[in-house]
Amino acid sequence: MRHTLLVVESESTLRFAIRRYFEAQGVAVDVFESNQDASTIAAVRRYDALLVDYRPAQADDAQAVIIACREKNPDIVVIALTSSRLDRVEIDATHVRLKPIRLPELAELLGVGGMA
Repeated sequence: MRHTLLVVESESTLRFAIRRYFEAQGVAVDVFESNQDASTIAAVRRYDALLVDYRPAQADDAQAVIIACREKNPDIVVIALTSSRLDRVEIDATHVRLKPIRLPELAELLGVGGMA
């Protein structure tokens, strides 16, 4: 079974790099720029992992994507990436990491090669 990853990222170069890296690892990757578009697809597809761009002003939208993903897969691994240090992240993420992040570190957090 092929592993699946949903990526929501505002930066086009990072979206491209993530897609290319994980597809080379044998992961099926869907990428979106907006939380709204990702929520639509998450309502109908099951993902093993979610990588979401966290911005405090859009926390509710990011949480909506997480909820949609968890309805299909309660055990989904969720990684929130943020550009600034925050005392508190107001979404239900498995991991929170600062940008920039190395792709091998993401792969380890997502369990590529071990995603269930």
